[in-house]
Amino acid sequence: MVLLMAIALVVSADGAAATAATAQPRGSNVSVPAEPGAKDRRIEQATDLIFDKRPVEAIALLDQVIQEYEAAHPPKRDTVYYSARSLTEALLYASLGMTQGAQAIVTDRNWADAYFLKGFALIDADRANEAIGWFDKALALSPKNAHMLAERAEWYKARHEWDRAYEEFDAARGATDFSEEDVVKAEKGRAIRGMAFVRVEQNRLDEAERLIRQALEIDPSDQKALSELQYIQSRH
Repeated sequence: MVLLMAIALVVSADGAAATAATAQPRGSNVSVPAEPGAKDRRIEQATDLIFDKRPVEAIALLDQVIQEYEAAHPPKRDTVYYSARSLTEALLYASLGMTQGAQAIVTDRNWADAYFLKGFALIDADRANEAIGWFDKALALSPKNAHMLAERAEWYKARHEWDRAYEEFDAARGATDFSEEDVVKAEKGRAIRGMAFVRVEQNRLDEAERLIRQALEIDPSDQKALSELQYIQSRH
């Protein structure tokens, strides 16, 4: 019901919102970006630098983006900030803010992406213990971003914190309800495979096999799931 109210508020906004930086519905405490998925050029450059194994340069670019967003959105009483990668996420976060009785300001994806990518870059810079704080910052802004949730799960998995890793992968699976259509299958499959991996490490093979079969129902051609299924069956 609250989400439907948020959608109605956004639809009632001025037509000019389509070309504005944010869409502010009349008489509401909700601000939603007109194009939440638009990427800052520096985010794309930082991503390329990370893939090129140049994390220090990536961090310098990301820090510029972070400083700008933090300066533009200082902490305020009764104001909650979110960062969305799609209109679906933006409307969800707007509704979450409304349920808290706060002014909900939803920015585009770049704020959370900058935090998230900085965490990635820190891992590549051999500063992995610092990365989790930046993943946490990203998910405070984008709590239903399935991709980010799965990456935080990987951080816990790498440290053999199996229960926490499983919880994070499971949360990622649930968050795929709000993923865009072009990524939902991949993000859900990845989350379920992560859950299965944890169950294998905990020697709960029946649960692991059941989960992998769920992943294969989503995508029968998922080679990672097929390989994992063969491995699990070899352990029985």
